[in-house]
Amino acid sequence: MVADTVLKGALLGSGIVAVLGACGLWLWGRSQRTQVSLADTATDAWEATAPPSATLTVEIDTDLAVAADPEKLRGLFEALFENSVEYGGRDVRVRLVRARDGFAVEDDGPGIPKDERERVFELGYSTRADCQGLGLGMVRTLCHAYGWAVEAGEGEDGGARFVVSDVRFYSTWETDGDETVTRADASA
Repeated sequence: MVADTVLKGALLGSGIVAVLGACGLWLWGRSQRTQVSLADTATDAWEATAPPSATLTVEIDTDLAVAADPEKLRGLFEALFENSVEYGGRDVRVRLVRARDGFAVEDDGPGIPKDERERVFELGYSTRADCQGLGLGMVRTLCHAYGWAVEAGEGEDGGARFVVSDVRFYSTWETDGDETVTRADASA
């Protein structure tokens, strides 16, 4: 009981409760799944979050789309890119590539030690005192909401690699079973 009170007080004092509330609204607010271009959404997210000295290379087909809420997918990419810049530095190089049954975002930063690769997705976990540790937790929560999996590993250049798998791709603007999925502008 005392530990719960101390924890709640610490969370309230740090503002994490307010941030977690906002995360919940972002994740579970009204959502319209439409077919969204991965390349366009990632590029828009990069332009909104990355410093000019960092670089993004998109190595996926520009017609590759997924059924997702455009704003939430953009938020997923923003969280991954912000993580790359936060830990890889302002000159970090980031790549968006196709994975076996999904896509991956990888960087040339310092990477994530093997024993921390699962913990980085816990809400509130961070190795830096100046970070609240919410971004990657939101990424995992959103991936689970879409039936996707996400895991951390090592990138081609030794940095962090986040693989999103179990993704259903669309090569054209089509329907998904009985549910019609419409194209949306990724910048919405």
